Amino acid sequence: MKRVYSILGFLVALLIFATVVVSVFKNVNLGELLSEIGPKQAVENLAIGTLYFFSFGILMKVVYQHHYRNSLSWSDTFLLPFMMHLWTYILPVKGGLIFQTFFVKTKYGIDLSKGFSVGVLVFAASLLITCVLGGALSVLLVDVVALQLLLLFMFGTLIFFLLASRFVSEPDATKTGFLQTMILFVQMVLVQFRDQLKDVRLLWKLIIVTLLSTLIHAAWFYHCAFILGFTPNLTGIVLATLVLRIVTLVRILPGNLGIQEVMIGSVFMAAGLGLQEGLATSLLVRLVSVVLAGTFGIAGLYVNFRYFETNSFAALITKLNHSND
Repeated sequence: MKRVYSILGFLVALLIFATVVVSVFKNVNLGELLSEIGPKQAVENLAIGTLYFFSFGILMKVVYQHHYRNSLSWSDTFLLPFMMHLWTYILPVKGGLIFQTFFVKTKYGIDLSKGFSVGVLVFAASLLITCVLGGALSVLLVDVVALQLLLLFMFGTLIFFLLASRFVSEPDATKTGFLQTMILFVQMVLVQFRDQLKDVRLLWKLIIVTLLSTLIHAAWFYHCAFILGFTPNLTGIVLATLVLRIVTLVRILPGNLGIQEVMIGSVFMAAGLGLQEGLATSLLVRLVSVVLAGTFGIAGLYVNFRYFETNSFAALITKLNHSND
């Protein structure tokens, strides 16, 4: 039944994505638009996209090495983000995070709750930078009330995470039952998150790497818009990127096909850019992301397949689906 839902979800995602593409380019010659991108610009864009994915791998390496004393190899630091992105198209809900936790458990023996707590910590660091830097940039732009309200909501979310981790009780591992197991898991994640927050050096490292990753991400969006012939506002691009790094974490369909494009277009418009410019830019980012995930992500799966204790890719999908139960 879960496989049927996955297939239906993928079909719905493709339908939404196709609708977005048609609506964006009904008055634009897509072939002519892409033909203006020269080989040098294409290579530059692929390089920036690769650097962005690698920066996310460094984020995970910093946390695992500094807090858990369990360092990812440099090959995994590079390949894991591409594999995670690939799995967002295979598992509809949080496919990347599910694969990350599964991967570090099977290859490095790191508990699932620790893997999830890393995701929560990275999310919290991104949220902090988005609230602080995004709030400062929003003052420099006009007519961005919608984004300012969204930033205020994000700040409230950050406060909630901090309070929840502060007042959560220590988990009682003796309790049994499905509901108690889920509560225990959430408690373990929040307790580990609380412990991580006490590590000031780790926090500073995360903030610095996250800020660098954000700037690379913004440069990628800017370069995509530029090679498509648009003249984006740099401040607006950075602000939109900050918000999008949080908003696009909400994944309800495989790869968020279509939905992500609408989110990006809407945020770009709220940041003072054209809706069509934002949608066209997001489609190019999507195309490059898929190419990179298909290249390095599949290579990463091939290199690491022996750690997954399965004999086929279909069996691996089933295994990860069960780990999500």
